[in-house]
Amino acid sequence: MTHYRFEALDDSGQKEQGTLEADSPRQARTMLRSRGLSPIRVRVESMVAGTGLGHWTQRRFSGRERVLILRQLAVLLGGGVPLDEALAGMAAEADREGVRHRLLKVRAEVVAGSPLAQALGQFPRDFPSLYPALVAAGEKSGRLAWVLERLADYAAAQDHLSGKVLGALAYPIVLMGVATAIVLFLMGSVVPQVVGVFASNHQTL
Repeated sequence: MTHYRFEALDDSGQKEQGTLEADSPRQARTMLRSRGLSPIRVRVESMVAGTGLGHWTQRRFSGRERVLILRQLAVLLGGGVPLDEALAGMAAEADREGVRHRLLKVRAEVVAGSPLAQALGQFPRDFPSLYPALVAAGEKSGRLAWVLERLADYAAAQDHLSGKVLGALAYPIVLMGVATAIVLFLMGSVVPQVVGVFASNHQTL
């Protein structure tokens, strides 16, 4: 169950805002219509406490997961698979529950009539603003698969660069740690022995 924030119009044309709980955006819109409201906008606000999904949604996609999702979606759409079927198939094959859950949420938004760009925009930690913006351009131009492939290339380059930066930062840290260990070893073992030798010979350092 998910919290949705909505904007809707009543019979007199007055705008109403609020939240409700539903399993999908489609169900949320159906619930609003049953109240005599005409939905304008429905978006995910948060997971309902106690669903057991909170810790899955907190961990963002890794760089490799983002690349894989974009690449798979590009290939499937390029092969003529409908968007909702592609997302459902990817969710079924996802290795991590958090990935599966978010793909299903994106699919639910798409099935409810939202553009893919808007659906991805609900997960800014996983898809920063550049991604929805370019996906929107791809949807409008009819070249969504091509745009997704280019975004996958971009995400892969970002992931590679991040790995190199972390590696470059790790080297001096490791070097400093080794140097510190050597100094501590000398201070705790070698230096006392040298001092002892001088002391036994009644000499001063």
